Amino acid sequence: MKLFTQLALVSAIAVSGNAMAMQALDDAQLASTTGQDGITLTIKPPIKPFAALTAGAGGVINIDSIYVHDKGGLAAADGGTDTSGAIVLDGFAIAGSAPIVVKIDADGNAGNGAFLNVNVALPSELIIRTGDIGVAQSARGVGAATTVRGLVGPSTKILDSIDVKLGGATMNIQLGNQVQAGFVNAETMIKVSGSIANGLVISGITLEDNDGVAASATNLGSSGGQISIGDIVVTDNGNLATLTLATDIDVSTNGLVLTMGGSKTDVLLADVRLGDTTLATSSIGDVEIVGLDMVGTQIAVTGH
Repeated sequence: MKLFTQLALVSAIAVSGNAMAMQALDDAQLASTTGQDGITLTIKPPIKPFAALTAGAGGVINIDSIYVHDKGGLAAADGGTDTSGAIVLDGFAIAGSAPIVVKIDADGNAGNGAFLNVNVALPSELIIRTGDIGVAQSARGVGAATTVRGLVGPSTKILDSIDVKLGGATMNIQLGNQVQAGFVNAETMIKVSGSIANGLVISGITLEDNDGVAASATNLGSSGGQISIGDIVVTDNGNLATLTLATDIDVSTNGLVLTMGGSKTDVLLADVRLGDTTLATSSIGDVEIVGLDMVGTQIAVTGH
């Protein structure tokens, strides 16, 4: 009897649920359902210490190392040795003040123009930490099996870890077909928009020259040195409070193509140092670039 009682309860719930589902909806209820389908992803990484971000962070994603393998190296005809090398990022991390929200919709777009729309909204405060950037010999030569991984020997540091501070950006991606108008292009696959409060800030840039110029009676050289920039700050021209983002991103036979939109920008290079950057005498001051106009400029990223 207990089993029959449970089945009866389940049946009653099912029937009542179906009855509610079949009730007529008035105009107000129908309006509230419009656009409610699709998929929303809310990505909130775990809370971890991240000194460069304010308290109450949305979360941090850490990656121990990233290796970008150049399996051919530099050709001997161009001064190389044809030995596979790798760009190495040690200590990569992304931290945000709130979750990343991704909204996905499939649109039929009558006329065989169906497309998948993916909208990515970044938190108002987002920091990308590159970790130390170096170069090393790669274990992955031409034709290497997928089981062959990693580096041969240690990496040589080229750049100290860099923090890129941004946030508040929105990327709208359309796959299959493209119907969205870009800032410069008639249609574009990825449209990057939004604004960054106080501009794009890149901090802690130190380029290492590990060998320098050997000292001798005929030159001013010494072993090792650095080029250091405390901060690079990019803002809208004449407005230090924001940087407006406007970029079209597409893929063509020439690779990944970025087309710059928006308007003029101002760039500040603060605390530029040359030589032994630990010494106050290495500072040459600050450099300002005012009214940089790159609207319409295209940047293609491809392999060779």
